[in-house]
Amino acid sequence: MHDQRGKKKAHTECTSDELNCAQPGDFRPSKGSLSVSESSAQIVEGSSVNLSCSSDSNPAANYTWYKKNQTEINQEPQLVFSSIQSSDSGQYYCTVENELGRRRSEDVFINVECE
Repeated sequence: MHDQRGKKKAHTECTSDELNCAQPGDFRPSKGSLSVSESSAQIVEGSSVNLSCSSDSNPAANYTWYKKNQTEINQEPQLVFSSIQSSDSGQYYCTVENELGRRRSEDVFINVECE
């Protein structure tokens, strides 16, 4: 495609559904990368635990956290337990999504031990 001055125009790929319209340089999220911040190998009740999810995407992705076999629990890149409890033990994962796609992280298992 060229405009009237002979310059090449950027081509936009669109489907009939305008939500799936990709601009040059747009890309779907990469697989969610998950990390756990805890100062020791053992997670004890009352500890502070930070689960972090990240992904490269354009436009920016939305993040959602899940505990396995439950509904969503958070819509932030980080899931923070300021005082984790044994009832918080379980498998967690995040999803990253933009209008071009949705990806899921691997599960991480959190085992909280009583003091």
